[in-house]
Amino acid sequence: MAVGSSYPAFIIIAFALAISIIARRLLKRADEVNVLFDASPDAFIYSDPKGRIIRTNKTASSIFGYNQAELKNMTVEDLIEDGLKSKHQQLRKNFIKTRGSRLMLSDNTEIRGVTKAGGLVPLSIAITTTKEGVIAIVRDISQYKRLQTESTHDGLTKLLNHKAIKERLDEEVKRAKRYNRQLSVLLIDLDHFKALNDSEGHAAGDQGLLMAAEHLNAELRKHDHIGRWGGDEFLVVCPELGIEDSLELADRIRRRFASLPFPWSQQLTMSIGISSLVVSSGYSSSQNMFEEADGALYLAKELGRNRHEHYINTKRPRRVK
Repeated sequence: MAVGSSYPAFIIIAFALAISIIARRLLKRADEVNVLFDASPDAFIYSDPKGRIIRTNKTASSIFGYNQAELKNMTVEDLIEDGLKSKHQQLRKNFIKTRGSRLMLSDNTEIRGVTKAGGLVPLSIAITTTKEGVIAIVRDISQYKRLQTESTHDGLTKLLNHKAIKERLDEEVKRAKRYNRQLSVLLIDLDHFKALNDSEGHAAGDQGLLMAAEHLNAELRKHDHIGRWGGDEFLVVCPELGIEDSLELADRIRRRFASLPFPWSQQLTMSIGISSLVVSSGYSSSQNMFEEADGALYLAKELGRNRHEHYINTKRPRRVK
C-alpha cells in the first residue's frame, strides 16, 4: 500500500523535474536569442499583418529615437516619410499575400525612415513573412551614403568631382549614340579668378567657387550633370540638348552670372566652351567632346572672355592661356 501510493508521487516529481530542466534550457536559449536580438547592429522590427509593431530591439530604438515601449504603440508606416506612407502600406499588404523574402533597396530607390526628432535616415531594409506577420531587418546606411558622396562629390562645392563627372559624360555619350539622341557639353571657366585670389585671398576664392556652383545649380535642368572639373573649371553634361539650345543656355548662364552682386571689387565672369554630339559623324566620343569644348573655351578666352563659343563655329581653335 505504501509502495503503491508513493509510485504516482514519484512519477509526478520526476515529470516535474524533467519539465523544470527543459524549461531552464528553453529559458536559457530564449535569453541567448534575446541577447543576440538586442546586440545586433541591425534593427529588428516585428509587426502583425496590419502593420502594428509587436516587438523591436535596441538598435531600432537607436535608429528611430523611440524607446521600445513607444514603438509598440506605433505602426511601421509611422516610421516612413510622409510621401511614401500610403504606397508603403499597399506594398506591405501585397507582400504579405505573396509571402517570401526580399530586399527593399535598389540602385534607383532610397527608403528613408523618420526619426522621433523628425529627421530622415537612409535605410536598407530586408523583409520576410511569417504566419503571424512580417519581420523587417533594418540597417542605417547613413555612413555608407556619406562615404559614397565623399567619393563622388567635390568637398567644397558639393558638385560631382572630376572622376564622377567624367563617368557621367562617358555614360551620356554612349546613351546618346545608342538611341540617336542629342547631347551637349559646356566647359566653363571663371574669368579673373586668380586676380580674385591674389587681391582678396583664398577665402574669397572659395566663396566665388561656391557662388558659381549655386548659380549653375539654379540655372540648369534637374537632369543635367554638373561637376567641378578642377580649379575654377566646371563641366556640365546636358542630355537631350542640341546646338541651338546649348548656345541659348550658355548665353543665359553667362549673362546672369555677370550680373550677380559680388562682394568684392574684383568682378567674376564666365567663359564657356560648348560641344554638341553629332552622331552621324561616327567618331564622336566623350574625349572628342571634351577636347572640342576645351578648344572652344580657349577661343572664348582669346576673344575677350565673358562670352561663349561653340566648337562648330571654330576651326580647331588653338589653346591659349
